[in-house]
Amino acid sequence: MRSPAQHVAQGKPRWGTLIVLALVAQVLMVVVSVVFSPFLSLHALLIVATAVPLLGVGVVAQQRWGLRVPMGDATARHVGVALLMGVSLGVMGTGMAGLSVTVIEQLAGALGASEWFAEFVASREMMYESVLLLDRPALIPVVLLAVAVAPGFLEEYFFRGVLADLVAASPQWLRAVGIGVVFGVVHGDPVALLPLTLLGALLLLVRDRTGGWGVAAIVHFAFNANNAVLLPRLGDMGGDASESVVLMSALTLGGAAVSALLYTLLPRSVQVD
Repeated sequence: MRSPAQHVAQGKPRWGTLIVLALVAQVLMVVVSVVFSPFLSLHALLIVATAVPLLGVGVVAQQRWGLRVPMGDATARHVGVALLMGVSLGVMGTGMAGLSVTVIEQLAGALGASEWFAEFVASREMMYESVLLLDRPALIPVVLLAVAVAPGFLEEYFFRGVLADLVAASPQWLRAVGIGVVFGVVHGDPVALLPLTLLGALLLLVRDRTGGWGVAAIVHFAFNANNAVLLPRLGDMGGDASESVVLMSALTLGGAAVSALLYTLLPRSVQVD
């Protein structure tokens, strides 16, 4: 009988396993959050609730199916382009999230759920304010560690490392779409569903181009850091101007164009699978 590692090595994509592992990790995140919330600060809890499930499930899966999970190349040029790409993708994501709010708001109104959506948006903004600590700039390193460093590297190890290796035999477009959708859905935020799904797909392309998840983690870090530290501190993005379709469309298209250009500047790995 062939071992699980032989199944993967011989090119059998394991999409069912991928979905199960993503769900198990998500459930463990909730469990860890509930168990440790009385003992940890919010930012420490975010780190622990990300690290324990993703590393735990990821390491078990890596051993079970003999996955290589390479980090790939990471030269100075890779790092520089990846940081810029993360910022441009963050701008694109901000625009897409703004457009999503407009669309969902219209749908909620048509379905008679305007009050529910208004409450959801308000609670979402309160949550982000409590995490980002916009009025306490001295704590920016803490915010970066909790919302950019930890998730950037741990999520890439899990999604573009472990899970990507499970389905390495599938066509690139299928892996990008499949892992992107899973990545967007498990975050559980309807406003950010589309930008996070696209981000997950693009990070898979970065992973393939550079031979591993390392450079994708740098892009992810910069994306989160941009959204957590830079964009919120550029000034008031609220009001009619920021909510306009024109502005959000400009952010989306501009960020996408710059990101596409930067992607072409990423050196290709000579060891791409």
